[in-house]
Amino acid sequence: MEQQNFVDVAICCEKRVLHVHKVVLAANSALFKEELDKNSSVDHVVITGCEFSVVKSLVEFMYCGSTMYQMNISNILLRQPGHYK
Repeated sequence: MEQQNFVDVAICCEKRVLHVHKVVLAANSALFKEELDKNSSVDHVVITGCEFSVVKSLVEFMYCGSTMYQMNISNILLRQPGHYK
């Protein structure tokens, strides 16, 4: 996640931003894939109702296959389906 080369989408949460690659989001999340298939030109995604640390851990898991976050982030995110824009 340290490399910022060729990032093409920003995830915005709690007034903080993560710059990521659409292909990584789509490859690791059916929800992101569905939304990016609908609108591939999107340049940012706003996530509300979820802590930034959880979103960051989810993205870290997508890139690295592990995360330092101690909670089950999938359960937290599954409770938030209406908070992705």
